[in-house]
Amino acid sequence: VPSAVETDRHRNVVAAHKLLSLLRLSPSDVADDPRYPAYVHASVVGGGRRAKTLVPLRSAHLLHDVCAPAPSDPARYRELCDVLDSTGLYLYSPRTSDASPSSFECRQFPRASAYPEDPATGVAAMALAASLWKREGHDGSPEVREYSFYQGTAMGRPSQIGVKVRTEAIDSETGNQINTENYKHMLTCSGLVSVIDQEDLNLTLAN
Repeated sequence: VPSAVETDRHRNVVAAHKLLSLLRLSPSDVADDPRYPAYVHASVVGGGRRAKTLVPLRSAHLLHDVCAPAPSDPARYRELCDVLDSTGLYLYSPRTSDASPSSFECRQFPRASAYPEDPATGVAAMALAASLWKREGHDGSPEVREYSFYQGTAMGRPSQIGVKVRTEAIDSETGNQINTENYKHMLTCSGLVSVIDQEDLNLTLAN
């Protein structure tokens, strides 16, 4: 899957705050950390028009306490997503039970689906991985970084989404891989989704 794109994080933050309120969250619940993209609308290029609004929360505990949008007012949730040109909120927080700085707990609330929450969202995880990568330090050389996203825990339907982000030196005219400084980065994402068994889920919640 080639690359990922972001749009202006300041595009109607008021609408994003209103979306958070439907989940019983406030702007103060959002993590203020330059490492984590906040109010960024990210999508995987080539995966269709599927932008998600990325919002980091201050803790995984706070993340799992979030309530899905009230089914009594789905139109309001869709309306605010449309203002942001977003297909839903992707909330995330660093995974405290994991020593890796590249592991996150996530929850995805779609704009309009037959279900209020999704237990595993590959396109959102890939977009988040690419956005996280862009905020890390890089020396310009080709590399591979791995991220793990745990989703569906609060639903009792846990999944783990592993994403590898690969950068290569690409000639901007021919598209061929090169080993000189005259290149642009080609960012590609690939991943695997797996369902965690109940024993693993209980261990995760105990931690």
